Amino acid sequence: MKNILEKIKNVNAVIIFIAIVGFLLFFIIGAIISFIPRRSSNVVRIVNKEDSQEIVQTVKFQTVIKDYIVFSHNSNSLYRDKRVDLEFSGLMEKSYNNTARVNFSFISMDTQKETLLLKNNALIISYKLCNDMFLNNNKTISKNIYAIVLSDSNQDQKLNADDRIDLFISDYNGLNIKNICSDIY
Repeated sequence: MKNILEKIKNVNAVIIFIAIVGFLLFFIIGAIISFIPRRSSNVVRIVNKEDSQEIVQTVKFQTVIKDYIVFSHNSNSLYRDKRVDLEFSGLMEKSYNNTARVNFSFISMDTQKETLLLKNNALIISYKLCNDMFLNNNKTISKNIYAIVLSDSNQDQKLNADDRIDLFISDYNGLNIKNICSDIY
């Protein structure tokens, strides 16, 4: 009888261990899948600079990470050699006034110095800031991650998920941005 009880305890411990590992795998895979952009038929059109449509640009408070305040820069258009009008696809989060996220600024609470994430605005398809991501031991991840369309790589006069999406990371304060993977989708 004692042997049977010990076997039952061992089986219960194994089942609990398998359940915990399964839960962790489910959570990690779900987090990875939620970050991968999905293709959509909506696009960002590239039009001539002379187009008379009003350009809307806004700056919106995003969050606080440690000793930095983070703002998102949003616009309905970008200027390169041509104007790029931004429309929305299902993979982008809409911002205020039907604008798309095109940059982030990080402002130090100590020095009030502002750091722009990107030198030139680009279409930020998806992002996760490090204060939003936790490891299983409640420690935060120290890098921000971004999926960004930098250019009309397929030359179809549209910026969307059909163009090359590059994966970038930066420090929590927006410094040391680094391209870690090109053409992720």
